Amino acid sequence: MPIIDLSLTSNLNKEIPNGPLEVNLGLYEEDLALSDPMRFHALQRAIDQYQWPTKEEIILFRQKAPLKNLIRPKERLERFEEWQSDHPEGDEELFARDLLVHFLELLMPSFPEESKLSVILEPKGYDKATFLRLAHPTSWIGLYNLKKEGREVILLPPVDDQRLSSYEKVVALAEQFSLDSYVPEENLPLYWSEIDRIYVTYSVSNKAIRSLKGFEAAQGEVIF
Repeated sequence: MPIIDLSLTSNLNKEIPNGPLEVNLGLYEEDLALSDPMRFHALQRAIDQYQWPTKEEIILFRQKAPLKNLIRPKERLERFEEWQSDHPEGDEELFARDLLVHFLELLMPSFPEESKLSVILEPKGYDKATFLRLAHPTSWIGLYNLKKEGREVILLPPVDDQRLSSYEKVVALAEQFSLDSYVPEENLPLYWSEIDRIYVTYSVSNKAIRSLKGFEAAQGEVIF
C-alpha cells in the first residue's frame, strides 16, 4: 500500500498514486505534543498540498507501538491527571487514545468527504481484554471496527465503562463459546438483521437492555 509521508520533517512529494493510501503523520517520531496547535496546523497545511482521490480508502494512522508512546512529557504533566479525574478507571493507553482520536477528528475534514478514512490497530503487546477496551469501536468515531463474522456475537460493554474487569468478562465468554465476533452495545440495532444470537455479560447499560428486548421480539436469542 503506498504511503504518503506527511511527517513534519518530510519533503512533500505531490504525486498521489492510485488505490488505497496510507498517510504517515509522524505522530510517534515528532517531539510536538498532539495537543500543540503547531502540530495540527502544520499537518493541515501539508494535507492541503495534495489533490486527494475521492472515494478511496485512506488509512490515517497505523499503530506501530503502544499508544501511550504518543504522549509527550507536557501532556503527561499538564493533562493526564485532569483527564484521569474524569476517567478514574482509565490509564495512559486510554488517555493516548482519546488524544489521538481528538487529533484525527480535527484533521478528518481536510480529506475528501467521500473518502473512507480508517486506522489500523495492533493487538500485539496487549492482553485480549486490554485491547478490546482500547479498540472499542464507539471510541474511534467510525475509524475502526472490530470484526463481526458469523451469526453469533458478544456484546461489548458501553464505551464509558472503562473497567478492565468488564472486558475480562467478555474475554471469558469469548473463550467459553469459541467466539471472536463483537458488537458495541451502542450499535446493536444496526446489526439485528445480521445476527441470530447475542451473548451478554452483566456489564450492560439499561439502554442496551431495552435494545436486547427489541432483538428478542424480532426472534433473536439473547444469552446472559
